[in-house]
Amino acid sequence: MPAATAIDSTTLCSCPNCSIDAGWALVALSAMESDFAYEIQVRSTANATPTPMPTAPPPMATDATLPTRARRRNDAASSTQVQRRLWVRSFWKSSRSLTPSRLRPGFDRAASLGFVPLAARMVHLMTKPLVKLERDGHVAVVSFNRPEKLNAWAWGPTNELCAIADELRFDTSVRTVLLRGEGRAFCAGEDLKPDTDDVEERHPGRSAAERTHIAYERARYCFDRWKVVDQLPQPVVAAIQGYCLGAGLELAMLADIRIAATDAIFALPQVTLGTQIVGGADLRMVSELGASRTKMLAMTGRRFGPVEAERWGLVQDVVAPEVLQQTALDLAHEIANNAPLAVQGVKRAVNFVAYRGFEEAAKFEAMASSMLWSSDDLTNGFAAKARKEQAAFEGK
Repeated sequence: MPAATAIDSTTLCSCPNCSIDAGWALVALSAMESDFAYEIQVRSTANATPTPMPTAPPPMATDATLPTRARRRNDAASSTQVQRRLWVRSFWKSSRSLTPSRLRPGFDRAASLGFVPLAARMVHLMTKPLVKLERDGHVAVVSFNRPEKLNAWAWGPTNELCAIADELRFDTSVRTVLLRGEGRAFCAGEDLKPDTDDVEERHPGRSAAERTHIAYERARYCFDRWKVVDQLPQPVVAAIQGYCLGAGLELAMLADIRIAATDAIFALPQVTLGTQIVGGADLRMVSELGASRTKMLAMTGRRFGPVEAERWGLVQDVVAPEVLQQTALDLAHEIANNAPLAVQGVKRAVNFVAYRGFEEAAKFEAMASSMLWSSDDLTNGFAAKARKEQAAFEGK
């Protein structure tokens, strides 16, 4: 991530009476591939006393001698400066007590595409990381860090995971990556709680066409972001315990090798909600399980355990929960002890064969899934999920 750059407060407002001289601004460039993800956090200096705000723009000394048109220009300029100061002070004051529940609704459409609102980013900067990065010799240990929510997935963890992947990509001291989850689960799937089970609110749009367009861009964005993990030059080992459902299984499929605990539970339940996989898990599973097995699992949404997962080739080893993390770490170190350039060459060569046609299929999958967000079936699916009932789909 680019280094934070401190800027003088006068660059935000040149007004001589502006009270922002009691604070400082921090601008950090987000580690996103998109060009328009900026984070701004405005904080106040300790014990600073803001200058009282004027009740009206100060009169110009030469107003009486100026023509009417010139006086209007000066009045407009003064008014603009006052409004700017009011905005900065209001933003500065509210940022100290901002919570996600107070975020402006106007940010929802940007958030649906994965571009997290400015205020949400500010809140996040002051909280614990959703994805942790630790190092054990030549092994980078990447941990999903929402154990209280069974590591349920959302846009925040996605952006953090991809930022970590961008960092590791060019770190030659890292030879293997271990992907794991804190707590009882690897990842229980998409987090449906923070927003709403209402489809139109989760995927807004003024028409079915616009909603489809937004859903398509969202699917492509998700696929492209996760691809930076899948395409790491270093081998990725996943340690899977507890729930590995939906988005969790999609994350697990980003790994080159998967080790499961005996308590692991797998599923791709998207069709039970009326939606479709968008991260490419089913496409990756074809080369591991075969087309027919992948179709059966993706079309039924049924759950299966580690014994079946190992028999089908989804995981490469099954161990007791108490030794899972150490077993996965030992494997990561075993790989890291070998010649890194040779190991990375093996990964590239095998992936070249396994992923032929993958990019084209991903585009088709994104288009197919995006159309579902305007279907009655999907609306019924989310409503039934909220009621913890079986949805009655009508195929429309």
